[in-house]
Amino acid sequence: MLWQASSDIRELLDEKDRADYKPPLTDKLSGYASSTPTSDGEHVYAVFGQGVVAAYTMEGKRAWMVRIELPEDKHGYASSPLLVGDTLIVYKQDIVGLNKADGTVKWETKGLPRNSYGSPVHMKFAGMDLVVTPRSQVVRASDGKEMVHELCYGMRACSPIVHGNKIFFVTRMVWAAELSPGQDGAITGKLIWQTPKDIFNDNDFSSPLYHEGLIYKLDGKVNLKVLEAESGKIVYATRPKLGRGRQLASPALAGNRIFIGNSKGASVWLKPGRKFEASEVSTLAPTLATPTFDRKRMFVRSSKRVWCIAE
Repeated sequence: MLWQASSDIRELLDEKDRADYKPPLTDKLSGYASSTPTSDGEHVYAVFGQGVVAAYTMEGKRAWMVRIELPEDKHGYASSPLLVGDTLIVYKQDIVGLNKADGTVKWETKGLPRNSYGSPVHMKFAGMDLVVTPRSQVVRASDGKEMVHELCYGMRACSPIVHGNKIFFVTRMVWAAELSPGQDGAITGKLIWQTPKDIFNDNDFSSPLYHEGLIYKLDGKVNLKVLEAESGKIVYATRPKLGRGRQLASPALAGNRIFIGNSKGASVWLKPGRKFEASEVSTLAPTLATPTFDRKRMFVRSSKRVWCIAE
């Protein structure tokens, strides 16, 4: 099933504001639809770069649409929404929790004064649902209470990864943090290791992948490094032979293989582990998006088409 839904911000403006409205800054790479939607199986929730947040039924009928103020940035907005229970989390430097039923604001928590294009992630810890931002702030999903103010400097463009009580922030350098329960429901966080600076290229749009104790990370020049999650030690470093192209999509796990693809559509499948083993290079279509998988199907979005690849 394929449908297209309207999300025109002018519908949310009065007549005067509609006449004066100017779209926010963005660039050709980001546009206004860089964020990945999320779903609870009954509705699809999306955030658009004009400041529109909307929910749609699975048939494409709009359930609600609201406007939130997004920070101005010449590269636009790219953070994806996060659904935790009945709360839709929108990260816009500040963190906002919306009621998924109607889009009303449940809470808003002041974020750290550094913008990021990355997305928040969900973490279960000490019986609580937590939200971890790319800038290393940790808040409670139910009411937005800040549980940890700042674990490290954080990331400009990609998302953190969570495993157990540990959080990994992977950018030009890597920080590993650990949460511990405190008294009266409090949480403490501390760094347990960090790498030297600049082990990755600065173009860090690709988010890292954690699998079986290893962290897989690609930089903007398609250099791959695999690190031990326990220590940060580099297991191996290589550059898959994908030819020309930038690295914006993140590595993705499908079964017992890891997919890596560049902006020109060239891709390889890695065998997880402590040495580099990859398939032959294949090519589909230029894309900036990370594919998603459902059983034996792979879905790839290019600039003009959506592809479904199956056995």
